[in-house]
Amino acid sequence: DIQDIAYATAIPNLWLCPSDKELAQSEAVLSGRIGKEFLLKKALERAKTFVEVVVIDCPPNLGTLTLNALLASDWLLAPCDMSTLSVEGVGDIFDTVEVVRDTLGHHLSVLGVVRTRHDAKNKKVNDAVEQTLEQWARHLVTTRVPVNTALAQAQLAGTPVFKHDKDCRGAKAYAELVEEVARRVGLDSAH
Repeated sequence: DIQDIAYATAIPNLWLCPSDKELAQSEAVLSGRIGKEFLLKKALERAKTFVEVVVIDCPPNLGTLTLNALLASDWLLAPCDMSTLSVEGVGDIFDTVEVVRDTLGHHLSVLGVVRTRHDAKNKKVNDAVEQTLEQWARHLVTTRVPVNTALAQAQLAGTPVFKHDKDCRGAKAYAELVEEVARRVGLDSAH
């Protein structure tokens, strides 16, 4: 049961189920199981009766774990740092969304694509990436998450950026992103 491994954080109403090193080994363990793509969905059914929103952070690959997350989700929010390889990854995830819909019969809505690690000084690369992202223009969220030292420092310290430096550009961008995502899904972001 997911609730057996979730723990409360210093942020009110935020619970986490952390990953660990053994999670990578689960790909091999799951490979032979019937219905392996639906294990997380089944595990989250009970938890969803106690919480308003579940956020699943996935690895940057399209293995069994990511497929489980897609099938357990109602919406997909895809991060895309400002690089050509990341844009290719967005294309791959959109292809996978189609497979999830057509082959596995799960309607997964694309909530948006978030441009991350946006460096305003790197205009040439930004322009090239933006031009490629135009194919998904209706899915692009307005908020761009900037390159920001405070984000890296917060991660290194193991603290939420809102506790580390709530006034930094990165924290402000993530706060704006929460507002934008909440509006898109019809939730009050104060929760």
